[in-house]
Amino acid sequence: NLCKKYLQNKNNIVLCVVPATITSLTSSQTIALVKELGMENNCILTLTMCDRIDEDQIAGHIVDRILQMTPEMSGLDFFACCAVYNRTHKNMNTLDLHDEKELAWFQKNILSQIPQEHCDIKKTIGQNCTIKKLIENINLLYSKFIDVHWKPSAIIKLEQKIKEAEEKYKKI
Repeated sequence: NLCKKYLQNKNNIVLCVVPATITSLTSSQTIALVKELGMENNCILTLTMCDRIDEDQIAGHIVDRILQMTPEMSGLDFFACCAVYNRTHKNMNTLDLHDEKELAWFQKNILSQIPQEHCDIKKTIGQNCTIKKLIENINLLYSKFIDVHWKPSAIIKLEQKIKEAEEKYKKI
């Protein structure tokens, strides 16, 4: 109920986190709730634990989902779908080292496997892998949201205040 309350506010931006290991996204309660409330355009779907995917499932569980080309994402139009590498909880690695390992994993297991003739696909996938790229996507979504929703709303309110001030001025 708490999630539903926040998802009903169309001014919210949603980070929907699901494990990449999930067999089918259609079984995810979080995705179902985002869809039910029509918040896909304000949402970044984040696939966690990508490094836990079997090699033969990388295409279906990561690549097709990032590209939003899998049947399980039919009818969904997320702002983006990002994939991240699992961080161990041993606190033995710095965040910088983790970022390097994460990028190396995606490079080795996905990006280097894409043929040169599919450079557009490689670019899209590269823009949606790693924590750093997730943060960049969040920033893009905030920027879009500010430009499309918040700025026009603020301008309307300011114009109304100017009009009210002008009317008060005329009365004086």
